[in-house]
Amino acid sequence: MKARLSLMIVLTVIVACASVSMAYDYDNLDFGGKTITFLYYDPNNPLDADVVAEAEELFNFKFEMQVVDWDSYTEMAMARLLSGDSDYDVWMMGHPHFVQLVSNNAVLAVDEMLPADHFDYLDPSIIERINKLKMDGKTYAFHSWIPVLNDMVFWVFNKDIFERDGLPDPYELYDKGEWTWDKVEEIALMATKDTDNDGEIDQYGIGEMRTLFTLIPNGARTVDLVDGQFVFAFNQPEALEAINLVYRWRTLLKVSQGTWDIREFLAGTRAMTGVISWQFWTLMGTELNYGVVPLPKGPNATKYVFPTDKVCMFYLPANAKEPEKLIALVNYIAPSAEWHEMTMFDQWIPWWVRDEKSAQIMMEGIENWEGEFDIMEGTLTIPLDPVFNGEKSAAAYIDEIYPQIQSQIDDLFKQ
Repeated sequence: MKARLSLMIVLTVIVACASVSMAYDYDNLDFGGKTITFLYYDPNNPLDADVVAEAEELFNFKFEMQVVDWDSYTEMAMARLLSGDSDYDVWMMGHPHFVQLVSNNAVLAVDEMLPADHFDYLDPSIIERINKLKMDGKTYAFHSWIPVLNDMVFWVFNKDIFERDGLPDPYELYDKGEWTWDKVEEIALMATKDTDNDGEIDQYGIGEMRTLFTLIPNGARTVDLVDGQFVFAFNQPEALEAINLVYRWRTLLKVSQGTWDIREFLAGTRAMTGVISWQFWTLMGTELNYGVVPLPKGPNATKYVFPTDKVCMFYLPANAKEPEKLIALVNYIAPSAEWHEMTMFDQWIPWWVRDEKSAQIMMEGIENWEGEFDIMEGTLTIPLDPVFNGEKSAAAYIDEIYPQIQSQIDDLFKQ
Protein backbone atom coordinates (compact mmCIF):
# COMPACT_ATOMS: atom_id res chain seq x y z
CA MET A 1 0.00 0.00 0.00
CA LYS A 2 1.73 3.13 -1.22
CA ALA A 3 1.28 6.86 -0.91
CA ARG A 4 -1.21 6.79 1.95
CA LEU A 5 -2.64 10.09 3.04
CA SER A 6 -0.96 12.37 5.56
CA LEU A 7 -2.76 12.90 8.85
CA MET A 8 -4.17 16.28 7.86
CA ILE A 9 -5.45 14.99 4.54
CA VAL A 10 -6.92 11.91 6.21
CA LEU A 11 -8.92 14.04 8.61
CA THR A 12 -10.23 16.11 5.71
CA VAL A 13 -11.24 12.97 3.84
CA ILE A 14 -13.01 11.64 6.95
CA VAL A 15 -15.32 14.64 6.84
CA ALA A 16 -15.81 14.54 3.08
CA CYS A 17 -16.19 10.82 2.35
CA ALA A 18 -19.53 9.08 2.16
CA SER A 19 -20.34 5.99 4.22
CA VAL A 20 -19.24 2.54 3.09
CA SER A 21 -22.92 1.64 2.86
CA MET A 22 -22.97 3.26 -0.60
CA ALA A 23 -21.59 -0.03 -1.94
CA TYR A 24 -24.82 -1.88 -1.07
CA ASP A 25 -28.58 -1.56 -1.39
CA TYR A 26 -29.94 -2.34 2.06
CA ASP A 27 -33.62 -1.73 1.29
CA ASN A 28 -34.38 -5.39 0.70
CA LEU A 29 -32.05 -6.87 3.31
CA ASP A 30 -34.29 -8.99 5.54
CA PHE A 31 -33.20 -12.14 7.39
CA GLY A 32 -36.66 -13.13 8.57
CA GLY A 33 -35.77 -13.16 12.26
CA LYS A 34 -32.88 -15.64 11.92
CA THR A 35 -29.99 -15.73 14.37
CA ILE A 36 -26.66 -14.79 12.80
CA THR A 37 -23.68 -16.05 14.77
CA PHE A 38 -20.38 -14.20 14.71
CA LEU A 39 -17.64 -16.60 15.74
CA TYR A 40 -14.78 -14.73 17.44
CA TYR A 41 -11.66 -15.58 19.45
CA ASP A 42 -11.81 -12.69 21.95
CA PRO A 43 -14.42 -12.05 24.66
CA ASN A 44 -14.35 -8.33 23.86
CA ASN A 45 -16.81 -7.62 21.06
CA PRO A 46 -15.02 -5.22 18.67
CA LEU A 47 -18.20 -4.25 16.81
CA ASP A 48 -20.10 -1.10 17.74
CA ALA A 49 -23.07 -2.21 19.88
CA ASP A 50 -25.28 0.66 18.70
CA VAL A 51 -24.61 -0.11 15.05
CA VAL A 52 -25.31 -3.81 15.63
CA ALA A 53 -28.59 -3.01 17.44
CA GLU A 54 -29.61 -0.70 14.61
CA ALA A 55 -28.82 -3.42 12.06
CA GLU A 56 -30.86 -6.00 14.03
CA GLU A 57 -33.91 -3.78 13.79
CA LEU A 58 -33.38 -2.75 10.17
CA PHE A 59 -32.59 -6.19 8.80
CA ASN A 60 -34.73 -8.37 11.07
CA PHE A 61 -32.17 -10.72 12.63
CA LYS A 62 -30.79 -11.63 16.04
CA PHE A 63 -27.10 -10.99 16.61
CA GLU A 64 -25.12 -13.60 18.54
CA MET A 65 -21.43 -13.48 19.41
CA GLN A 66 -19.96 -16.89 20.13
CA VAL A 67 -16.51 -16.70 21.72
CA VAL A 68 -13.96 -19.44 21.10
CA ASP A 69 -10.38 -19.16 22.29
CA TRP A 70 -7.66 -18.75 19.68
CA ASP A 71 -6.28 -22.28 19.92
CA SER A 72 -9.71 -23.94 19.62
CA TYR A 73 -11.07 -21.72 16.86
CA THR A 74 -10.35 -23.94 13.85
CA GLU A 75 -11.76 -27.03 15.57
CA MET A 76 -14.94 -25.21 16.61
CA ALA A 77 -15.51 -23.65 13.18
CA MET A 78 -15.06 -27.04 11.52
CA ALA A 79 -17.45 -28.68 13.99
CA ARG A 80 -20.12 -26.07 13.27
CA LEU A 81 -19.66 -26.58 9.54
CA LEU A 82 -19.93 -30.37 9.71
CA SER A 83 -23.00 -30.22 11.95
CA GLY A 84 -24.73 -27.74 9.64
CA ASP A 85 -24.88 -25.09 12.37
CA SER A 86 -22.78 -22.58 10.45
CA ASP A 87 -25.15 -21.70 7.59
CA TYR A 88 -25.75 -18.25 9.10
CA ASP A 89 -22.28 -17.81 10.59
CA VAL A 90 -19.78 -15.03 10.06
CA TRP A 91 -16.26 -16.08 10.96
CA MET A 92 -14.01 -13.39 12.43
CA MET A 93 -10.62 -15.07 12.46
CA GLY A 94 -6.88 -14.78 12.08
CA HIS A 95 -5.00 -15.96 9.02
CA PRO A 96 -3.70 -19.14 10.76
CA HIS A 97 -7.33 -20.22 11.20
CA PHE A 98 -8.11 -19.33 7.61
CA VAL A 99 -5.14 -21.29 6.24
CA GLN A 100 -6.22 -24.42 8.09
CA LEU A 101 -9.90 -24.08 7.23
CA VAL A 102 -9.54 -23.13 3.57
CA SER A 103 -7.32 -26.16 3.00
CA ASN A 104 -10.27 -28.27 4.19
CA ASN A 105 -12.70 -26.53 1.80
CA ALA A 106 -14.45 -24.99 4.80
CA VAL A 107 -14.37 -21.33 3.65
CA LEU A 108 -16.52 -19.80 0.93
CA ALA A 109 -14.92 -18.04 -2.05
CA VAL A 110 -16.76 -14.75 -2.47
CA ASP A 111 -15.46 -13.34 -5.77
CA GLU A 112 -18.79 -13.52 -7.59
CA MET A 113 -20.75 -12.25 -4.60
CA LEU A 114 -19.03 -8.92 -4.11
CA PRO A 115 -20.60 -5.90 -5.85
CA ALA A 116 -18.40 -4.12 -8.35
CA ASP A 117 -17.84 -1.15 -6.03
CA HIS A 118 -17.16 -3.19 -2.87
CA PHE A 119 -13.49 -2.20 -2.82
CA ASP A 120 -14.18 1.48 -3.46
CA TYR A 121 -15.12 2.06 0.17
CA LEU A 122 -12.59 -0.10 1.99
CA ASP A 123 -9.48 1.13 3.75
CA PRO A 124 -6.52 0.48 1.38
CA SER A 125 -4.83 -1.77 3.95
CA ILE A 126 -7.91 -4.00 3.98
CA ILE A 127 -7.68 -4.37 0.20
CA GLU A 128 -4.00 -5.32 0.56
CA ARG A 129 -4.93 -7.96 3.12
CA ILE A 130 -7.74 -9.35 1.01
CA ASN A 131 -5.47 -9.69 -2.00
CA LYS A 132 -2.60 -11.26 -0.05
CA LEU A 133 -4.98 -13.89 1.36
CA LYS A 134 -6.19 -15.14 -2.00
CA MET A 135 -5.75 -18.86 -2.61
CA ASP A 136 -5.61 -20.25 -6.15
CA GLY A 137 -6.69 -16.81 -7.34
CA LYS A 138 -9.89 -16.93 -5.28
CA THR A 139 -11.02 -14.29 -2.78
CA TYR A 140 -12.15 -15.45 0.66
CA ALA A 141 -11.60 -12.53 3.04
CA PHE A 142 -13.80 -9.51 2.33
CA HIS A 143 -13.54 -7.08 5.26
CA SER A 144 -11.82 -6.50 8.61
CA TRP A 145 -12.65 -4.97 11.96
CA ILE A 146 -9.00 -4.44 12.91
CA PRO A 147 -6.80 -1.57 11.66
CA VAL A 148 -3.57 -2.82 10.13
CA LEU A 149 -1.52 -0.99 12.76
CA ASN A 150 -2.85 -3.32 15.48
CA ASP A 151 -0.53 -6.18 14.44
CA MET A 152 2.33 -4.23 12.85
CA VAL A 153 5.80 -5.05 14.17
CA PHE A 154 8.24 -2.34 15.28
CA TRP A 155 11.49 -1.98 17.23
CA VAL A 156 11.56 0.10 20.41
CA PHE A 157 14.52 1.51 22.30
CA ASN A 158 14.98 2.87 25.79
CA LYS A 159 16.03 6.50 25.36
CA ASP A 160 17.39 6.79 28.89
CA ILE A 161 19.75 3.83 28.40
CA PHE A 162 20.86 5.22 25.04
CA GLU A 163 21.58 8.63 26.56
CA ARG A 164 23.29 7.29 29.68
CA ASP A 165 25.51 4.86 27.74
CA GLY A 166 26.26 7.26 24.89
CA LEU A 167 24.78 4.96 22.24
CA PRO A 168 24.20 6.01 18.60
CA ASP A 169 20.87 7.67 17.87
CA PRO A 170 18.51 5.18 16.13
CA TYR A 171 16.56 8.04 14.54
CA GLU A 172 19.70 9.38 12.84
CA LEU A 173 20.63 5.90 11.65
CA TYR A 174 17.09 5.41 10.34
CA ASP A 175 17.15 8.72 8.44
CA LYS A 176 20.47 7.77 6.84
CA GLY A 177 19.19 4.33 5.83
CA GLU A 178 21.74 2.79 8.21
CA TRP A 179 19.40 1.19 10.74
CA THR A 180 20.69 -2.33 10.00
CA TRP A 181 21.52 -5.61 11.70
CA ASP A 182 25.18 -4.61 11.85
CA LYS A 183 24.47 -1.29 13.58
CA VAL A 184 22.04 -2.86 16.02
CA GLU A 185 24.63 -5.51 16.86
CA GLU A 186 27.21 -2.81 17.58
CA ILE A 187 24.76 -1.04 19.86
CA ALA A 188 23.72 -4.27 21.59
CA LEU A 189 27.33 -5.15 22.36
CA MET A 190 27.87 -1.75 23.97
CA ALA A 191 24.59 -1.90 25.91
CA THR A 192 25.04 -5.43 27.32
CA LYS A 193 26.78 -5.00 30.66
CA ASP A 194 27.00 -5.55 34.39
CA THR A 195 25.68 -2.23 35.68
CA ASP A 196 26.06 -2.91 39.41
CA ASN A 197 29.46 -4.66 39.34
CA ASP A 198 28.23 -7.89 40.92
CA GLY A 199 29.76 -10.04 38.20
CA GLU A 200 26.43 -10.76 36.48
CA ILE A 201 25.04 -9.21 33.29
CA ASP A 202 21.90 -7.32 34.28
CA GLN A 203 21.37 -5.12 31.22
CA TYR A 204 21.10 -6.65 27.77
CA GLY A 205 21.15 -4.87 24.44
CA ILE A 206 18.12 -6.72 23.07
CA GLY A 207 15.10 -8.51 24.53
CA GLU A 208 13.69 -11.69 23.05
CA MET A 209 14.79 -12.42 19.48
CA ARG A 210 12.78 -14.63 17.14
CA THR A 211 12.49 -15.11 13.42
CA LEU A 212 9.38 -12.89 13.38
CA PHE A 213 11.83 -9.99 13.75
CA THR A 214 14.34 -11.17 11.14
CA LEU A 215 12.76 -13.04 8.22
CA ILE A 216 10.77 -10.35 6.40
CA PRO A 217 13.30 -7.54 7.13
CA ASN A 218 15.80 -9.67 5.18
CA GLY A 219 13.45 -10.46 2.29
CA ALA A 220 12.83 -14.00 3.56
CA ARG A 221 9.69 -16.02 4.22
CA THR A 222 8.66 -19.44 5.44
CA VAL A 223 7.25 -20.62 2.11
CA ASP A 224 7.51 -19.65 -1.53
CA LEU A 225 4.75 -20.18 -4.07
CA VAL A 226 6.28 -22.20 -6.90
CA ASP A 227 4.10 -23.35 -9.83
CA GLY A 228 1.01 -22.98 -7.68
CA GLN A 229 2.41 -24.97 -4.74
CA PHE A 230 3.79 -23.84 -1.39
CA VAL A 231 7.45 -24.80 -0.96
CA PHE A 232 9.39 -24.62 2.30
CA ALA A 233 11.87 -21.76 1.89
CA PHE A 234 14.07 -21.87 4.98
CA ASN A 235 16.91 -23.29 2.89
CA GLN A 236 17.18 -20.04 0.93
CA PRO A 237 20.19 -17.79 1.75
CA GLU A 238 18.12 -14.88 3.07
CA ALA A 239 16.19 -17.21 5.42
CA LEU A 240 19.36 -18.90 6.68
CA GLU A 241 20.81 -15.44 7.39
CA ALA A 242 17.72 -14.56 9.42
CA ILE A 243 17.88 -17.79 11.43
CA ASN A 244 21.61 -17.44 12.03
CA LEU A 245 21.11 -13.89 13.30
CA VAL A 246 18.86 -15.13 16.11
CA TYR A 247 21.52 -17.72 17.02
CA ARG A 248 24.28 -15.12 16.86
CA TRP A 249 22.57 -12.60 19.11
CA ARG A 250 21.04 -15.10 21.54
CA THR A 251 23.79 -17.67 21.90
CA LEU A 252 27.07 -16.62 20.34
CA LEU A 253 27.25 -12.98 21.44
CA LYS A 254 24.75 -13.28 24.30
CA VAL A 255 23.35 -9.80 23.74
CA SER A 256 19.71 -10.93 23.47
CA GLN A 257 17.69 -12.42 26.30
CA GLY A 258 14.06 -12.04 27.16
CA THR A 259 10.49 -13.23 26.95
CA TRP A 260 7.68 -12.65 24.44
CA ASP A 261 5.79 -10.30 26.77
CA ILE A 262 8.71 -7.78 26.80
CA ARG A 263 8.66 -7.74 30.61
CA GLU A 264 12.41 -7.08 30.69
CA PHE A 265 12.10 -4.02 28.48
CA LEU A 266 9.23 -2.83 30.67
CA ALA A 267 11.52 -3.26 33.68
CA GLY A 268 14.13 -1.01 32.06
CA THR A 269 16.80 -3.73 31.71
CA ARG A 270 16.82 -3.99 27.91
CA ALA A 271 18.07 -1.27 25.57
CA MET A 272 15.96 -2.48 22.63
CA THR A 273 13.36 -5.04 21.71
CA GLY A 274 10.93 -5.99 18.97
CA VAL A 275 7.24 -5.40 19.67
CA ILE A 276 3.89 -6.14 18.09
CA SER A 277 1.80 -2.98 18.13
CA TRP A 278 -0.86 -4.24 20.53
CA GLN A 279 1.94 -4.32 23.14
CA PHE A 280 1.96 -0.52 23.06
CA TRP A 281 -1.17 -0.66 25.22
CA THR A 282 1.12 -1.92 27.99
CA LEU A 283 3.99 0.43 27.14
CA MET A 284 1.79 3.53 27.19
CA GLY A 285 0.85 2.81 30.80
CA THR A 286 4.46 3.06 31.97
CA GLU A 287 6.87 5.92 32.60
CA LEU A 288 9.39 4.45 30.14
CA ASN A 289 11.01 6.99 27.84
CA TYR A 290 11.05 4.98 24.61
CA GLY A 291 11.39 5.61 20.89
CA VAL A 292 9.99 3.68 17.94
CA VAL A 293 11.83 2.66 14.75
CA PRO A 294 11.31 -0.05 12.13
CA LEU A 295 12.82 -3.50 12.48
CA PRO A 296 16.47 -3.20 11.43
CA LYS A 297 17.26 -4.12 7.82
CA GLY A 298 19.06 -7.34 6.98
CA PRO A 299 21.81 -7.51 4.34
CA ASN A 300 19.34 -8.70 1.71
CA ALA A 301 16.87 -5.84 2.32
CA THR A 302 16.43 -2.94 -0.07
CA LYS A 303 14.19 -0.86 2.21
CA TYR A 304 12.65 -0.72 5.66
CA VAL A 305 9.57 -2.90 6.02
CA PHE A 306 6.79 -2.92 8.59
CA PRO A 307 5.50 -6.50 8.66
CA THR A 308 2.38 -7.60 10.47
CA ASP A 309 2.21 -10.60 12.75
CA LYS A 310 -1.39 -11.80 12.27
CA VAL A 311 -3.96 -10.79 9.65
CA CYS A 312 -7.51 -10.97 11.00
CA MET A 313 -10.47 -10.77 8.62
CA PHE A 314 -14.15 -11.58 8.05
CA TYR A 315 -14.98 -14.82 6.20
CA LEU A 316 -18.03 -16.97 5.49
CA PRO A 317 -18.26 -20.74 5.97
CA ALA A 318 -18.55 -22.90 2.87
CA ASN A 319 -22.20 -23.76 3.61
CA ALA A 320 -23.32 -20.16 4.10
CA LYS A 321 -26.92 -19.52 3.10
CA GLU A 322 -27.72 -16.17 1.51
CA PRO A 323 -24.02 -15.25 1.40
CA GLU A 324 -24.62 -12.03 -0.53
CA LYS A 325 -26.90 -10.82 2.24
CA LEU A 326 -24.40 -11.84 4.93
CA ILE A 327 -21.64 -9.91 3.15
CA ALA A 328 -23.91 -6.86 2.92
CA LEU A 329 -24.66 -7.14 6.64
CA VAL A 330 -20.96 -7.31 7.51
CA ASN A 331 -20.32 -4.33 5.28
CA TYR A 332 -22.98 -2.40 7.21
CA ILE A 333 -21.74 -3.16 10.71
CA ALA A 334 -17.97 -3.33 10.07
CA PRO A 335 -15.97 -0.18 10.85
CA SER A 336 -15.68 2.16 7.89
CA ALA A 337 -12.48 3.14 6.10
CA GLU A 338 -12.78 6.52 7.80
CA TRP A 339 -12.94 4.82 11.20
CA HIS A 340 -9.81 2.78 10.42
CA GLU A 341 -7.93 5.94 9.45
CA MET A 342 -9.12 7.97 12.41
CA THR A 343 -8.41 5.18 14.90
CA MET A 344 -4.82 4.74 13.73
CA PHE A 345 -3.80 8.32 13.00
CA ASP A 346 -5.89 10.30 15.46
CA GLN A 347 -6.03 7.93 18.45
CA TRP A 348 -3.57 5.05 18.62
CA ILE A 349 -0.44 6.84 17.38
CA PRO A 350 -0.85 9.88 19.69
CA TRP A 351 -1.59 7.53 22.60
CA TRP A 352 1.25 5.11 21.95
CA VAL A 353 4.27 7.26 21.16
CA ARG A 354 6.45 9.57 23.22
CA ASP A 355 7.76 11.90 20.48
CA GLU A 356 7.01 13.27 17.04
CA LYS A 357 9.66 11.17 15.28
CA SER A 358 8.11 7.94 16.55
CA ALA A 359 4.72 9.16 15.30
CA GLN A 360 6.20 9.94 11.89
CA ILE A 361 7.74 6.47 11.64
CA MET A 362 4.49 4.77 12.61
CA MET A 363 2.66 6.79 9.97
CA GLU A 364 5.27 5.78 7.41
CA GLY A 365 4.75 2.17 8.42
CA ILE A 366 1.04 2.46 7.61
CA GLU A 367 1.64 4.45 4.43
CA ASN A 368 4.27 2.05 3.09
CA TRP A 369 2.69 -1.25 4.09
CA GLU A 370 2.38 -3.52 1.07
CA GLY A 371 0.91 -6.61 2.67
CA GLU A 372 4.14 -7.86 4.27
CA PHE A 373 3.32 -10.81 6.49
CA ASP A 374 4.19 -14.50 6.60
CA ILE A 375 1.29 -16.75 5.60
CA MET A 376 2.71 -19.53 7.80
CA GLU A 377 3.15 -17.38 10.94
CA GLY A 378 1.14 -19.08 13.69
CA THR A 379 0.31 -22.10 11.55
CA LEU A 380 3.54 -24.01 10.97
CA THR A 381 5.73 -24.82 13.98
CA ILE A 382 9.38 -25.24 13.05
CA PRO A 383 11.58 -26.33 15.98
CA LEU A 384 14.73 -24.22 15.62
CA ASP A 385 16.17 -24.70 19.11
CA PRO A 386 18.97 -27.02 17.87
CA VAL A 387 20.23 -24.05 15.82
CA PHE A 388 19.61 -21.40 18.46
CA ASN A 389 21.32 -23.55 21.10
CA GLY A 390 24.37 -24.01 18.88
CA GLU A 391 23.92 -27.78 18.49
CA LYS A 392 23.69 -27.71 14.68
CA SER A 393 24.34 -25.21 11.91
CA ALA A 394 21.28 -23.64 10.34
CA ALA A 395 22.02 -25.01 6.86
CA ALA A 396 22.62 -28.57 8.08
CA TYR A 397 19.60 -28.60 10.37
CA ILE A 398 17.21 -27.19 7.77
CA ASP A 399 18.41 -29.82 5.29
CA GLU A 400 17.72 -32.45 7.93
CA ILE A 401 14.16 -31.38 8.72
CA TYR A 402 13.26 -30.18 5.22
CA PRO A 403 11.36 -33.34 4.12
CA GLN A 404 9.36 -33.40 7.35
CA ILE A 405 8.34 -29.73 7.14
CA GLN A 406 7.57 -29.92 3.43
CA SER A 407 5.37 -32.94 4.13
CA GLN A 408 3.45 -30.90 6.73
CA ILE A 409 2.97 -28.12 4.19
CA ASP A 410 1.82 -30.59 1.54
CA ASP A 411 -0.66 -32.14 3.97
CA LEU A 412 -1.92 -28.75 5.09
CA PHE A 413 -2.62 -27.52 1.56
CA LYS A 414 -3.43 -30.97 0.16
CA GLN A 415 -0.94 -30.44 -2.66
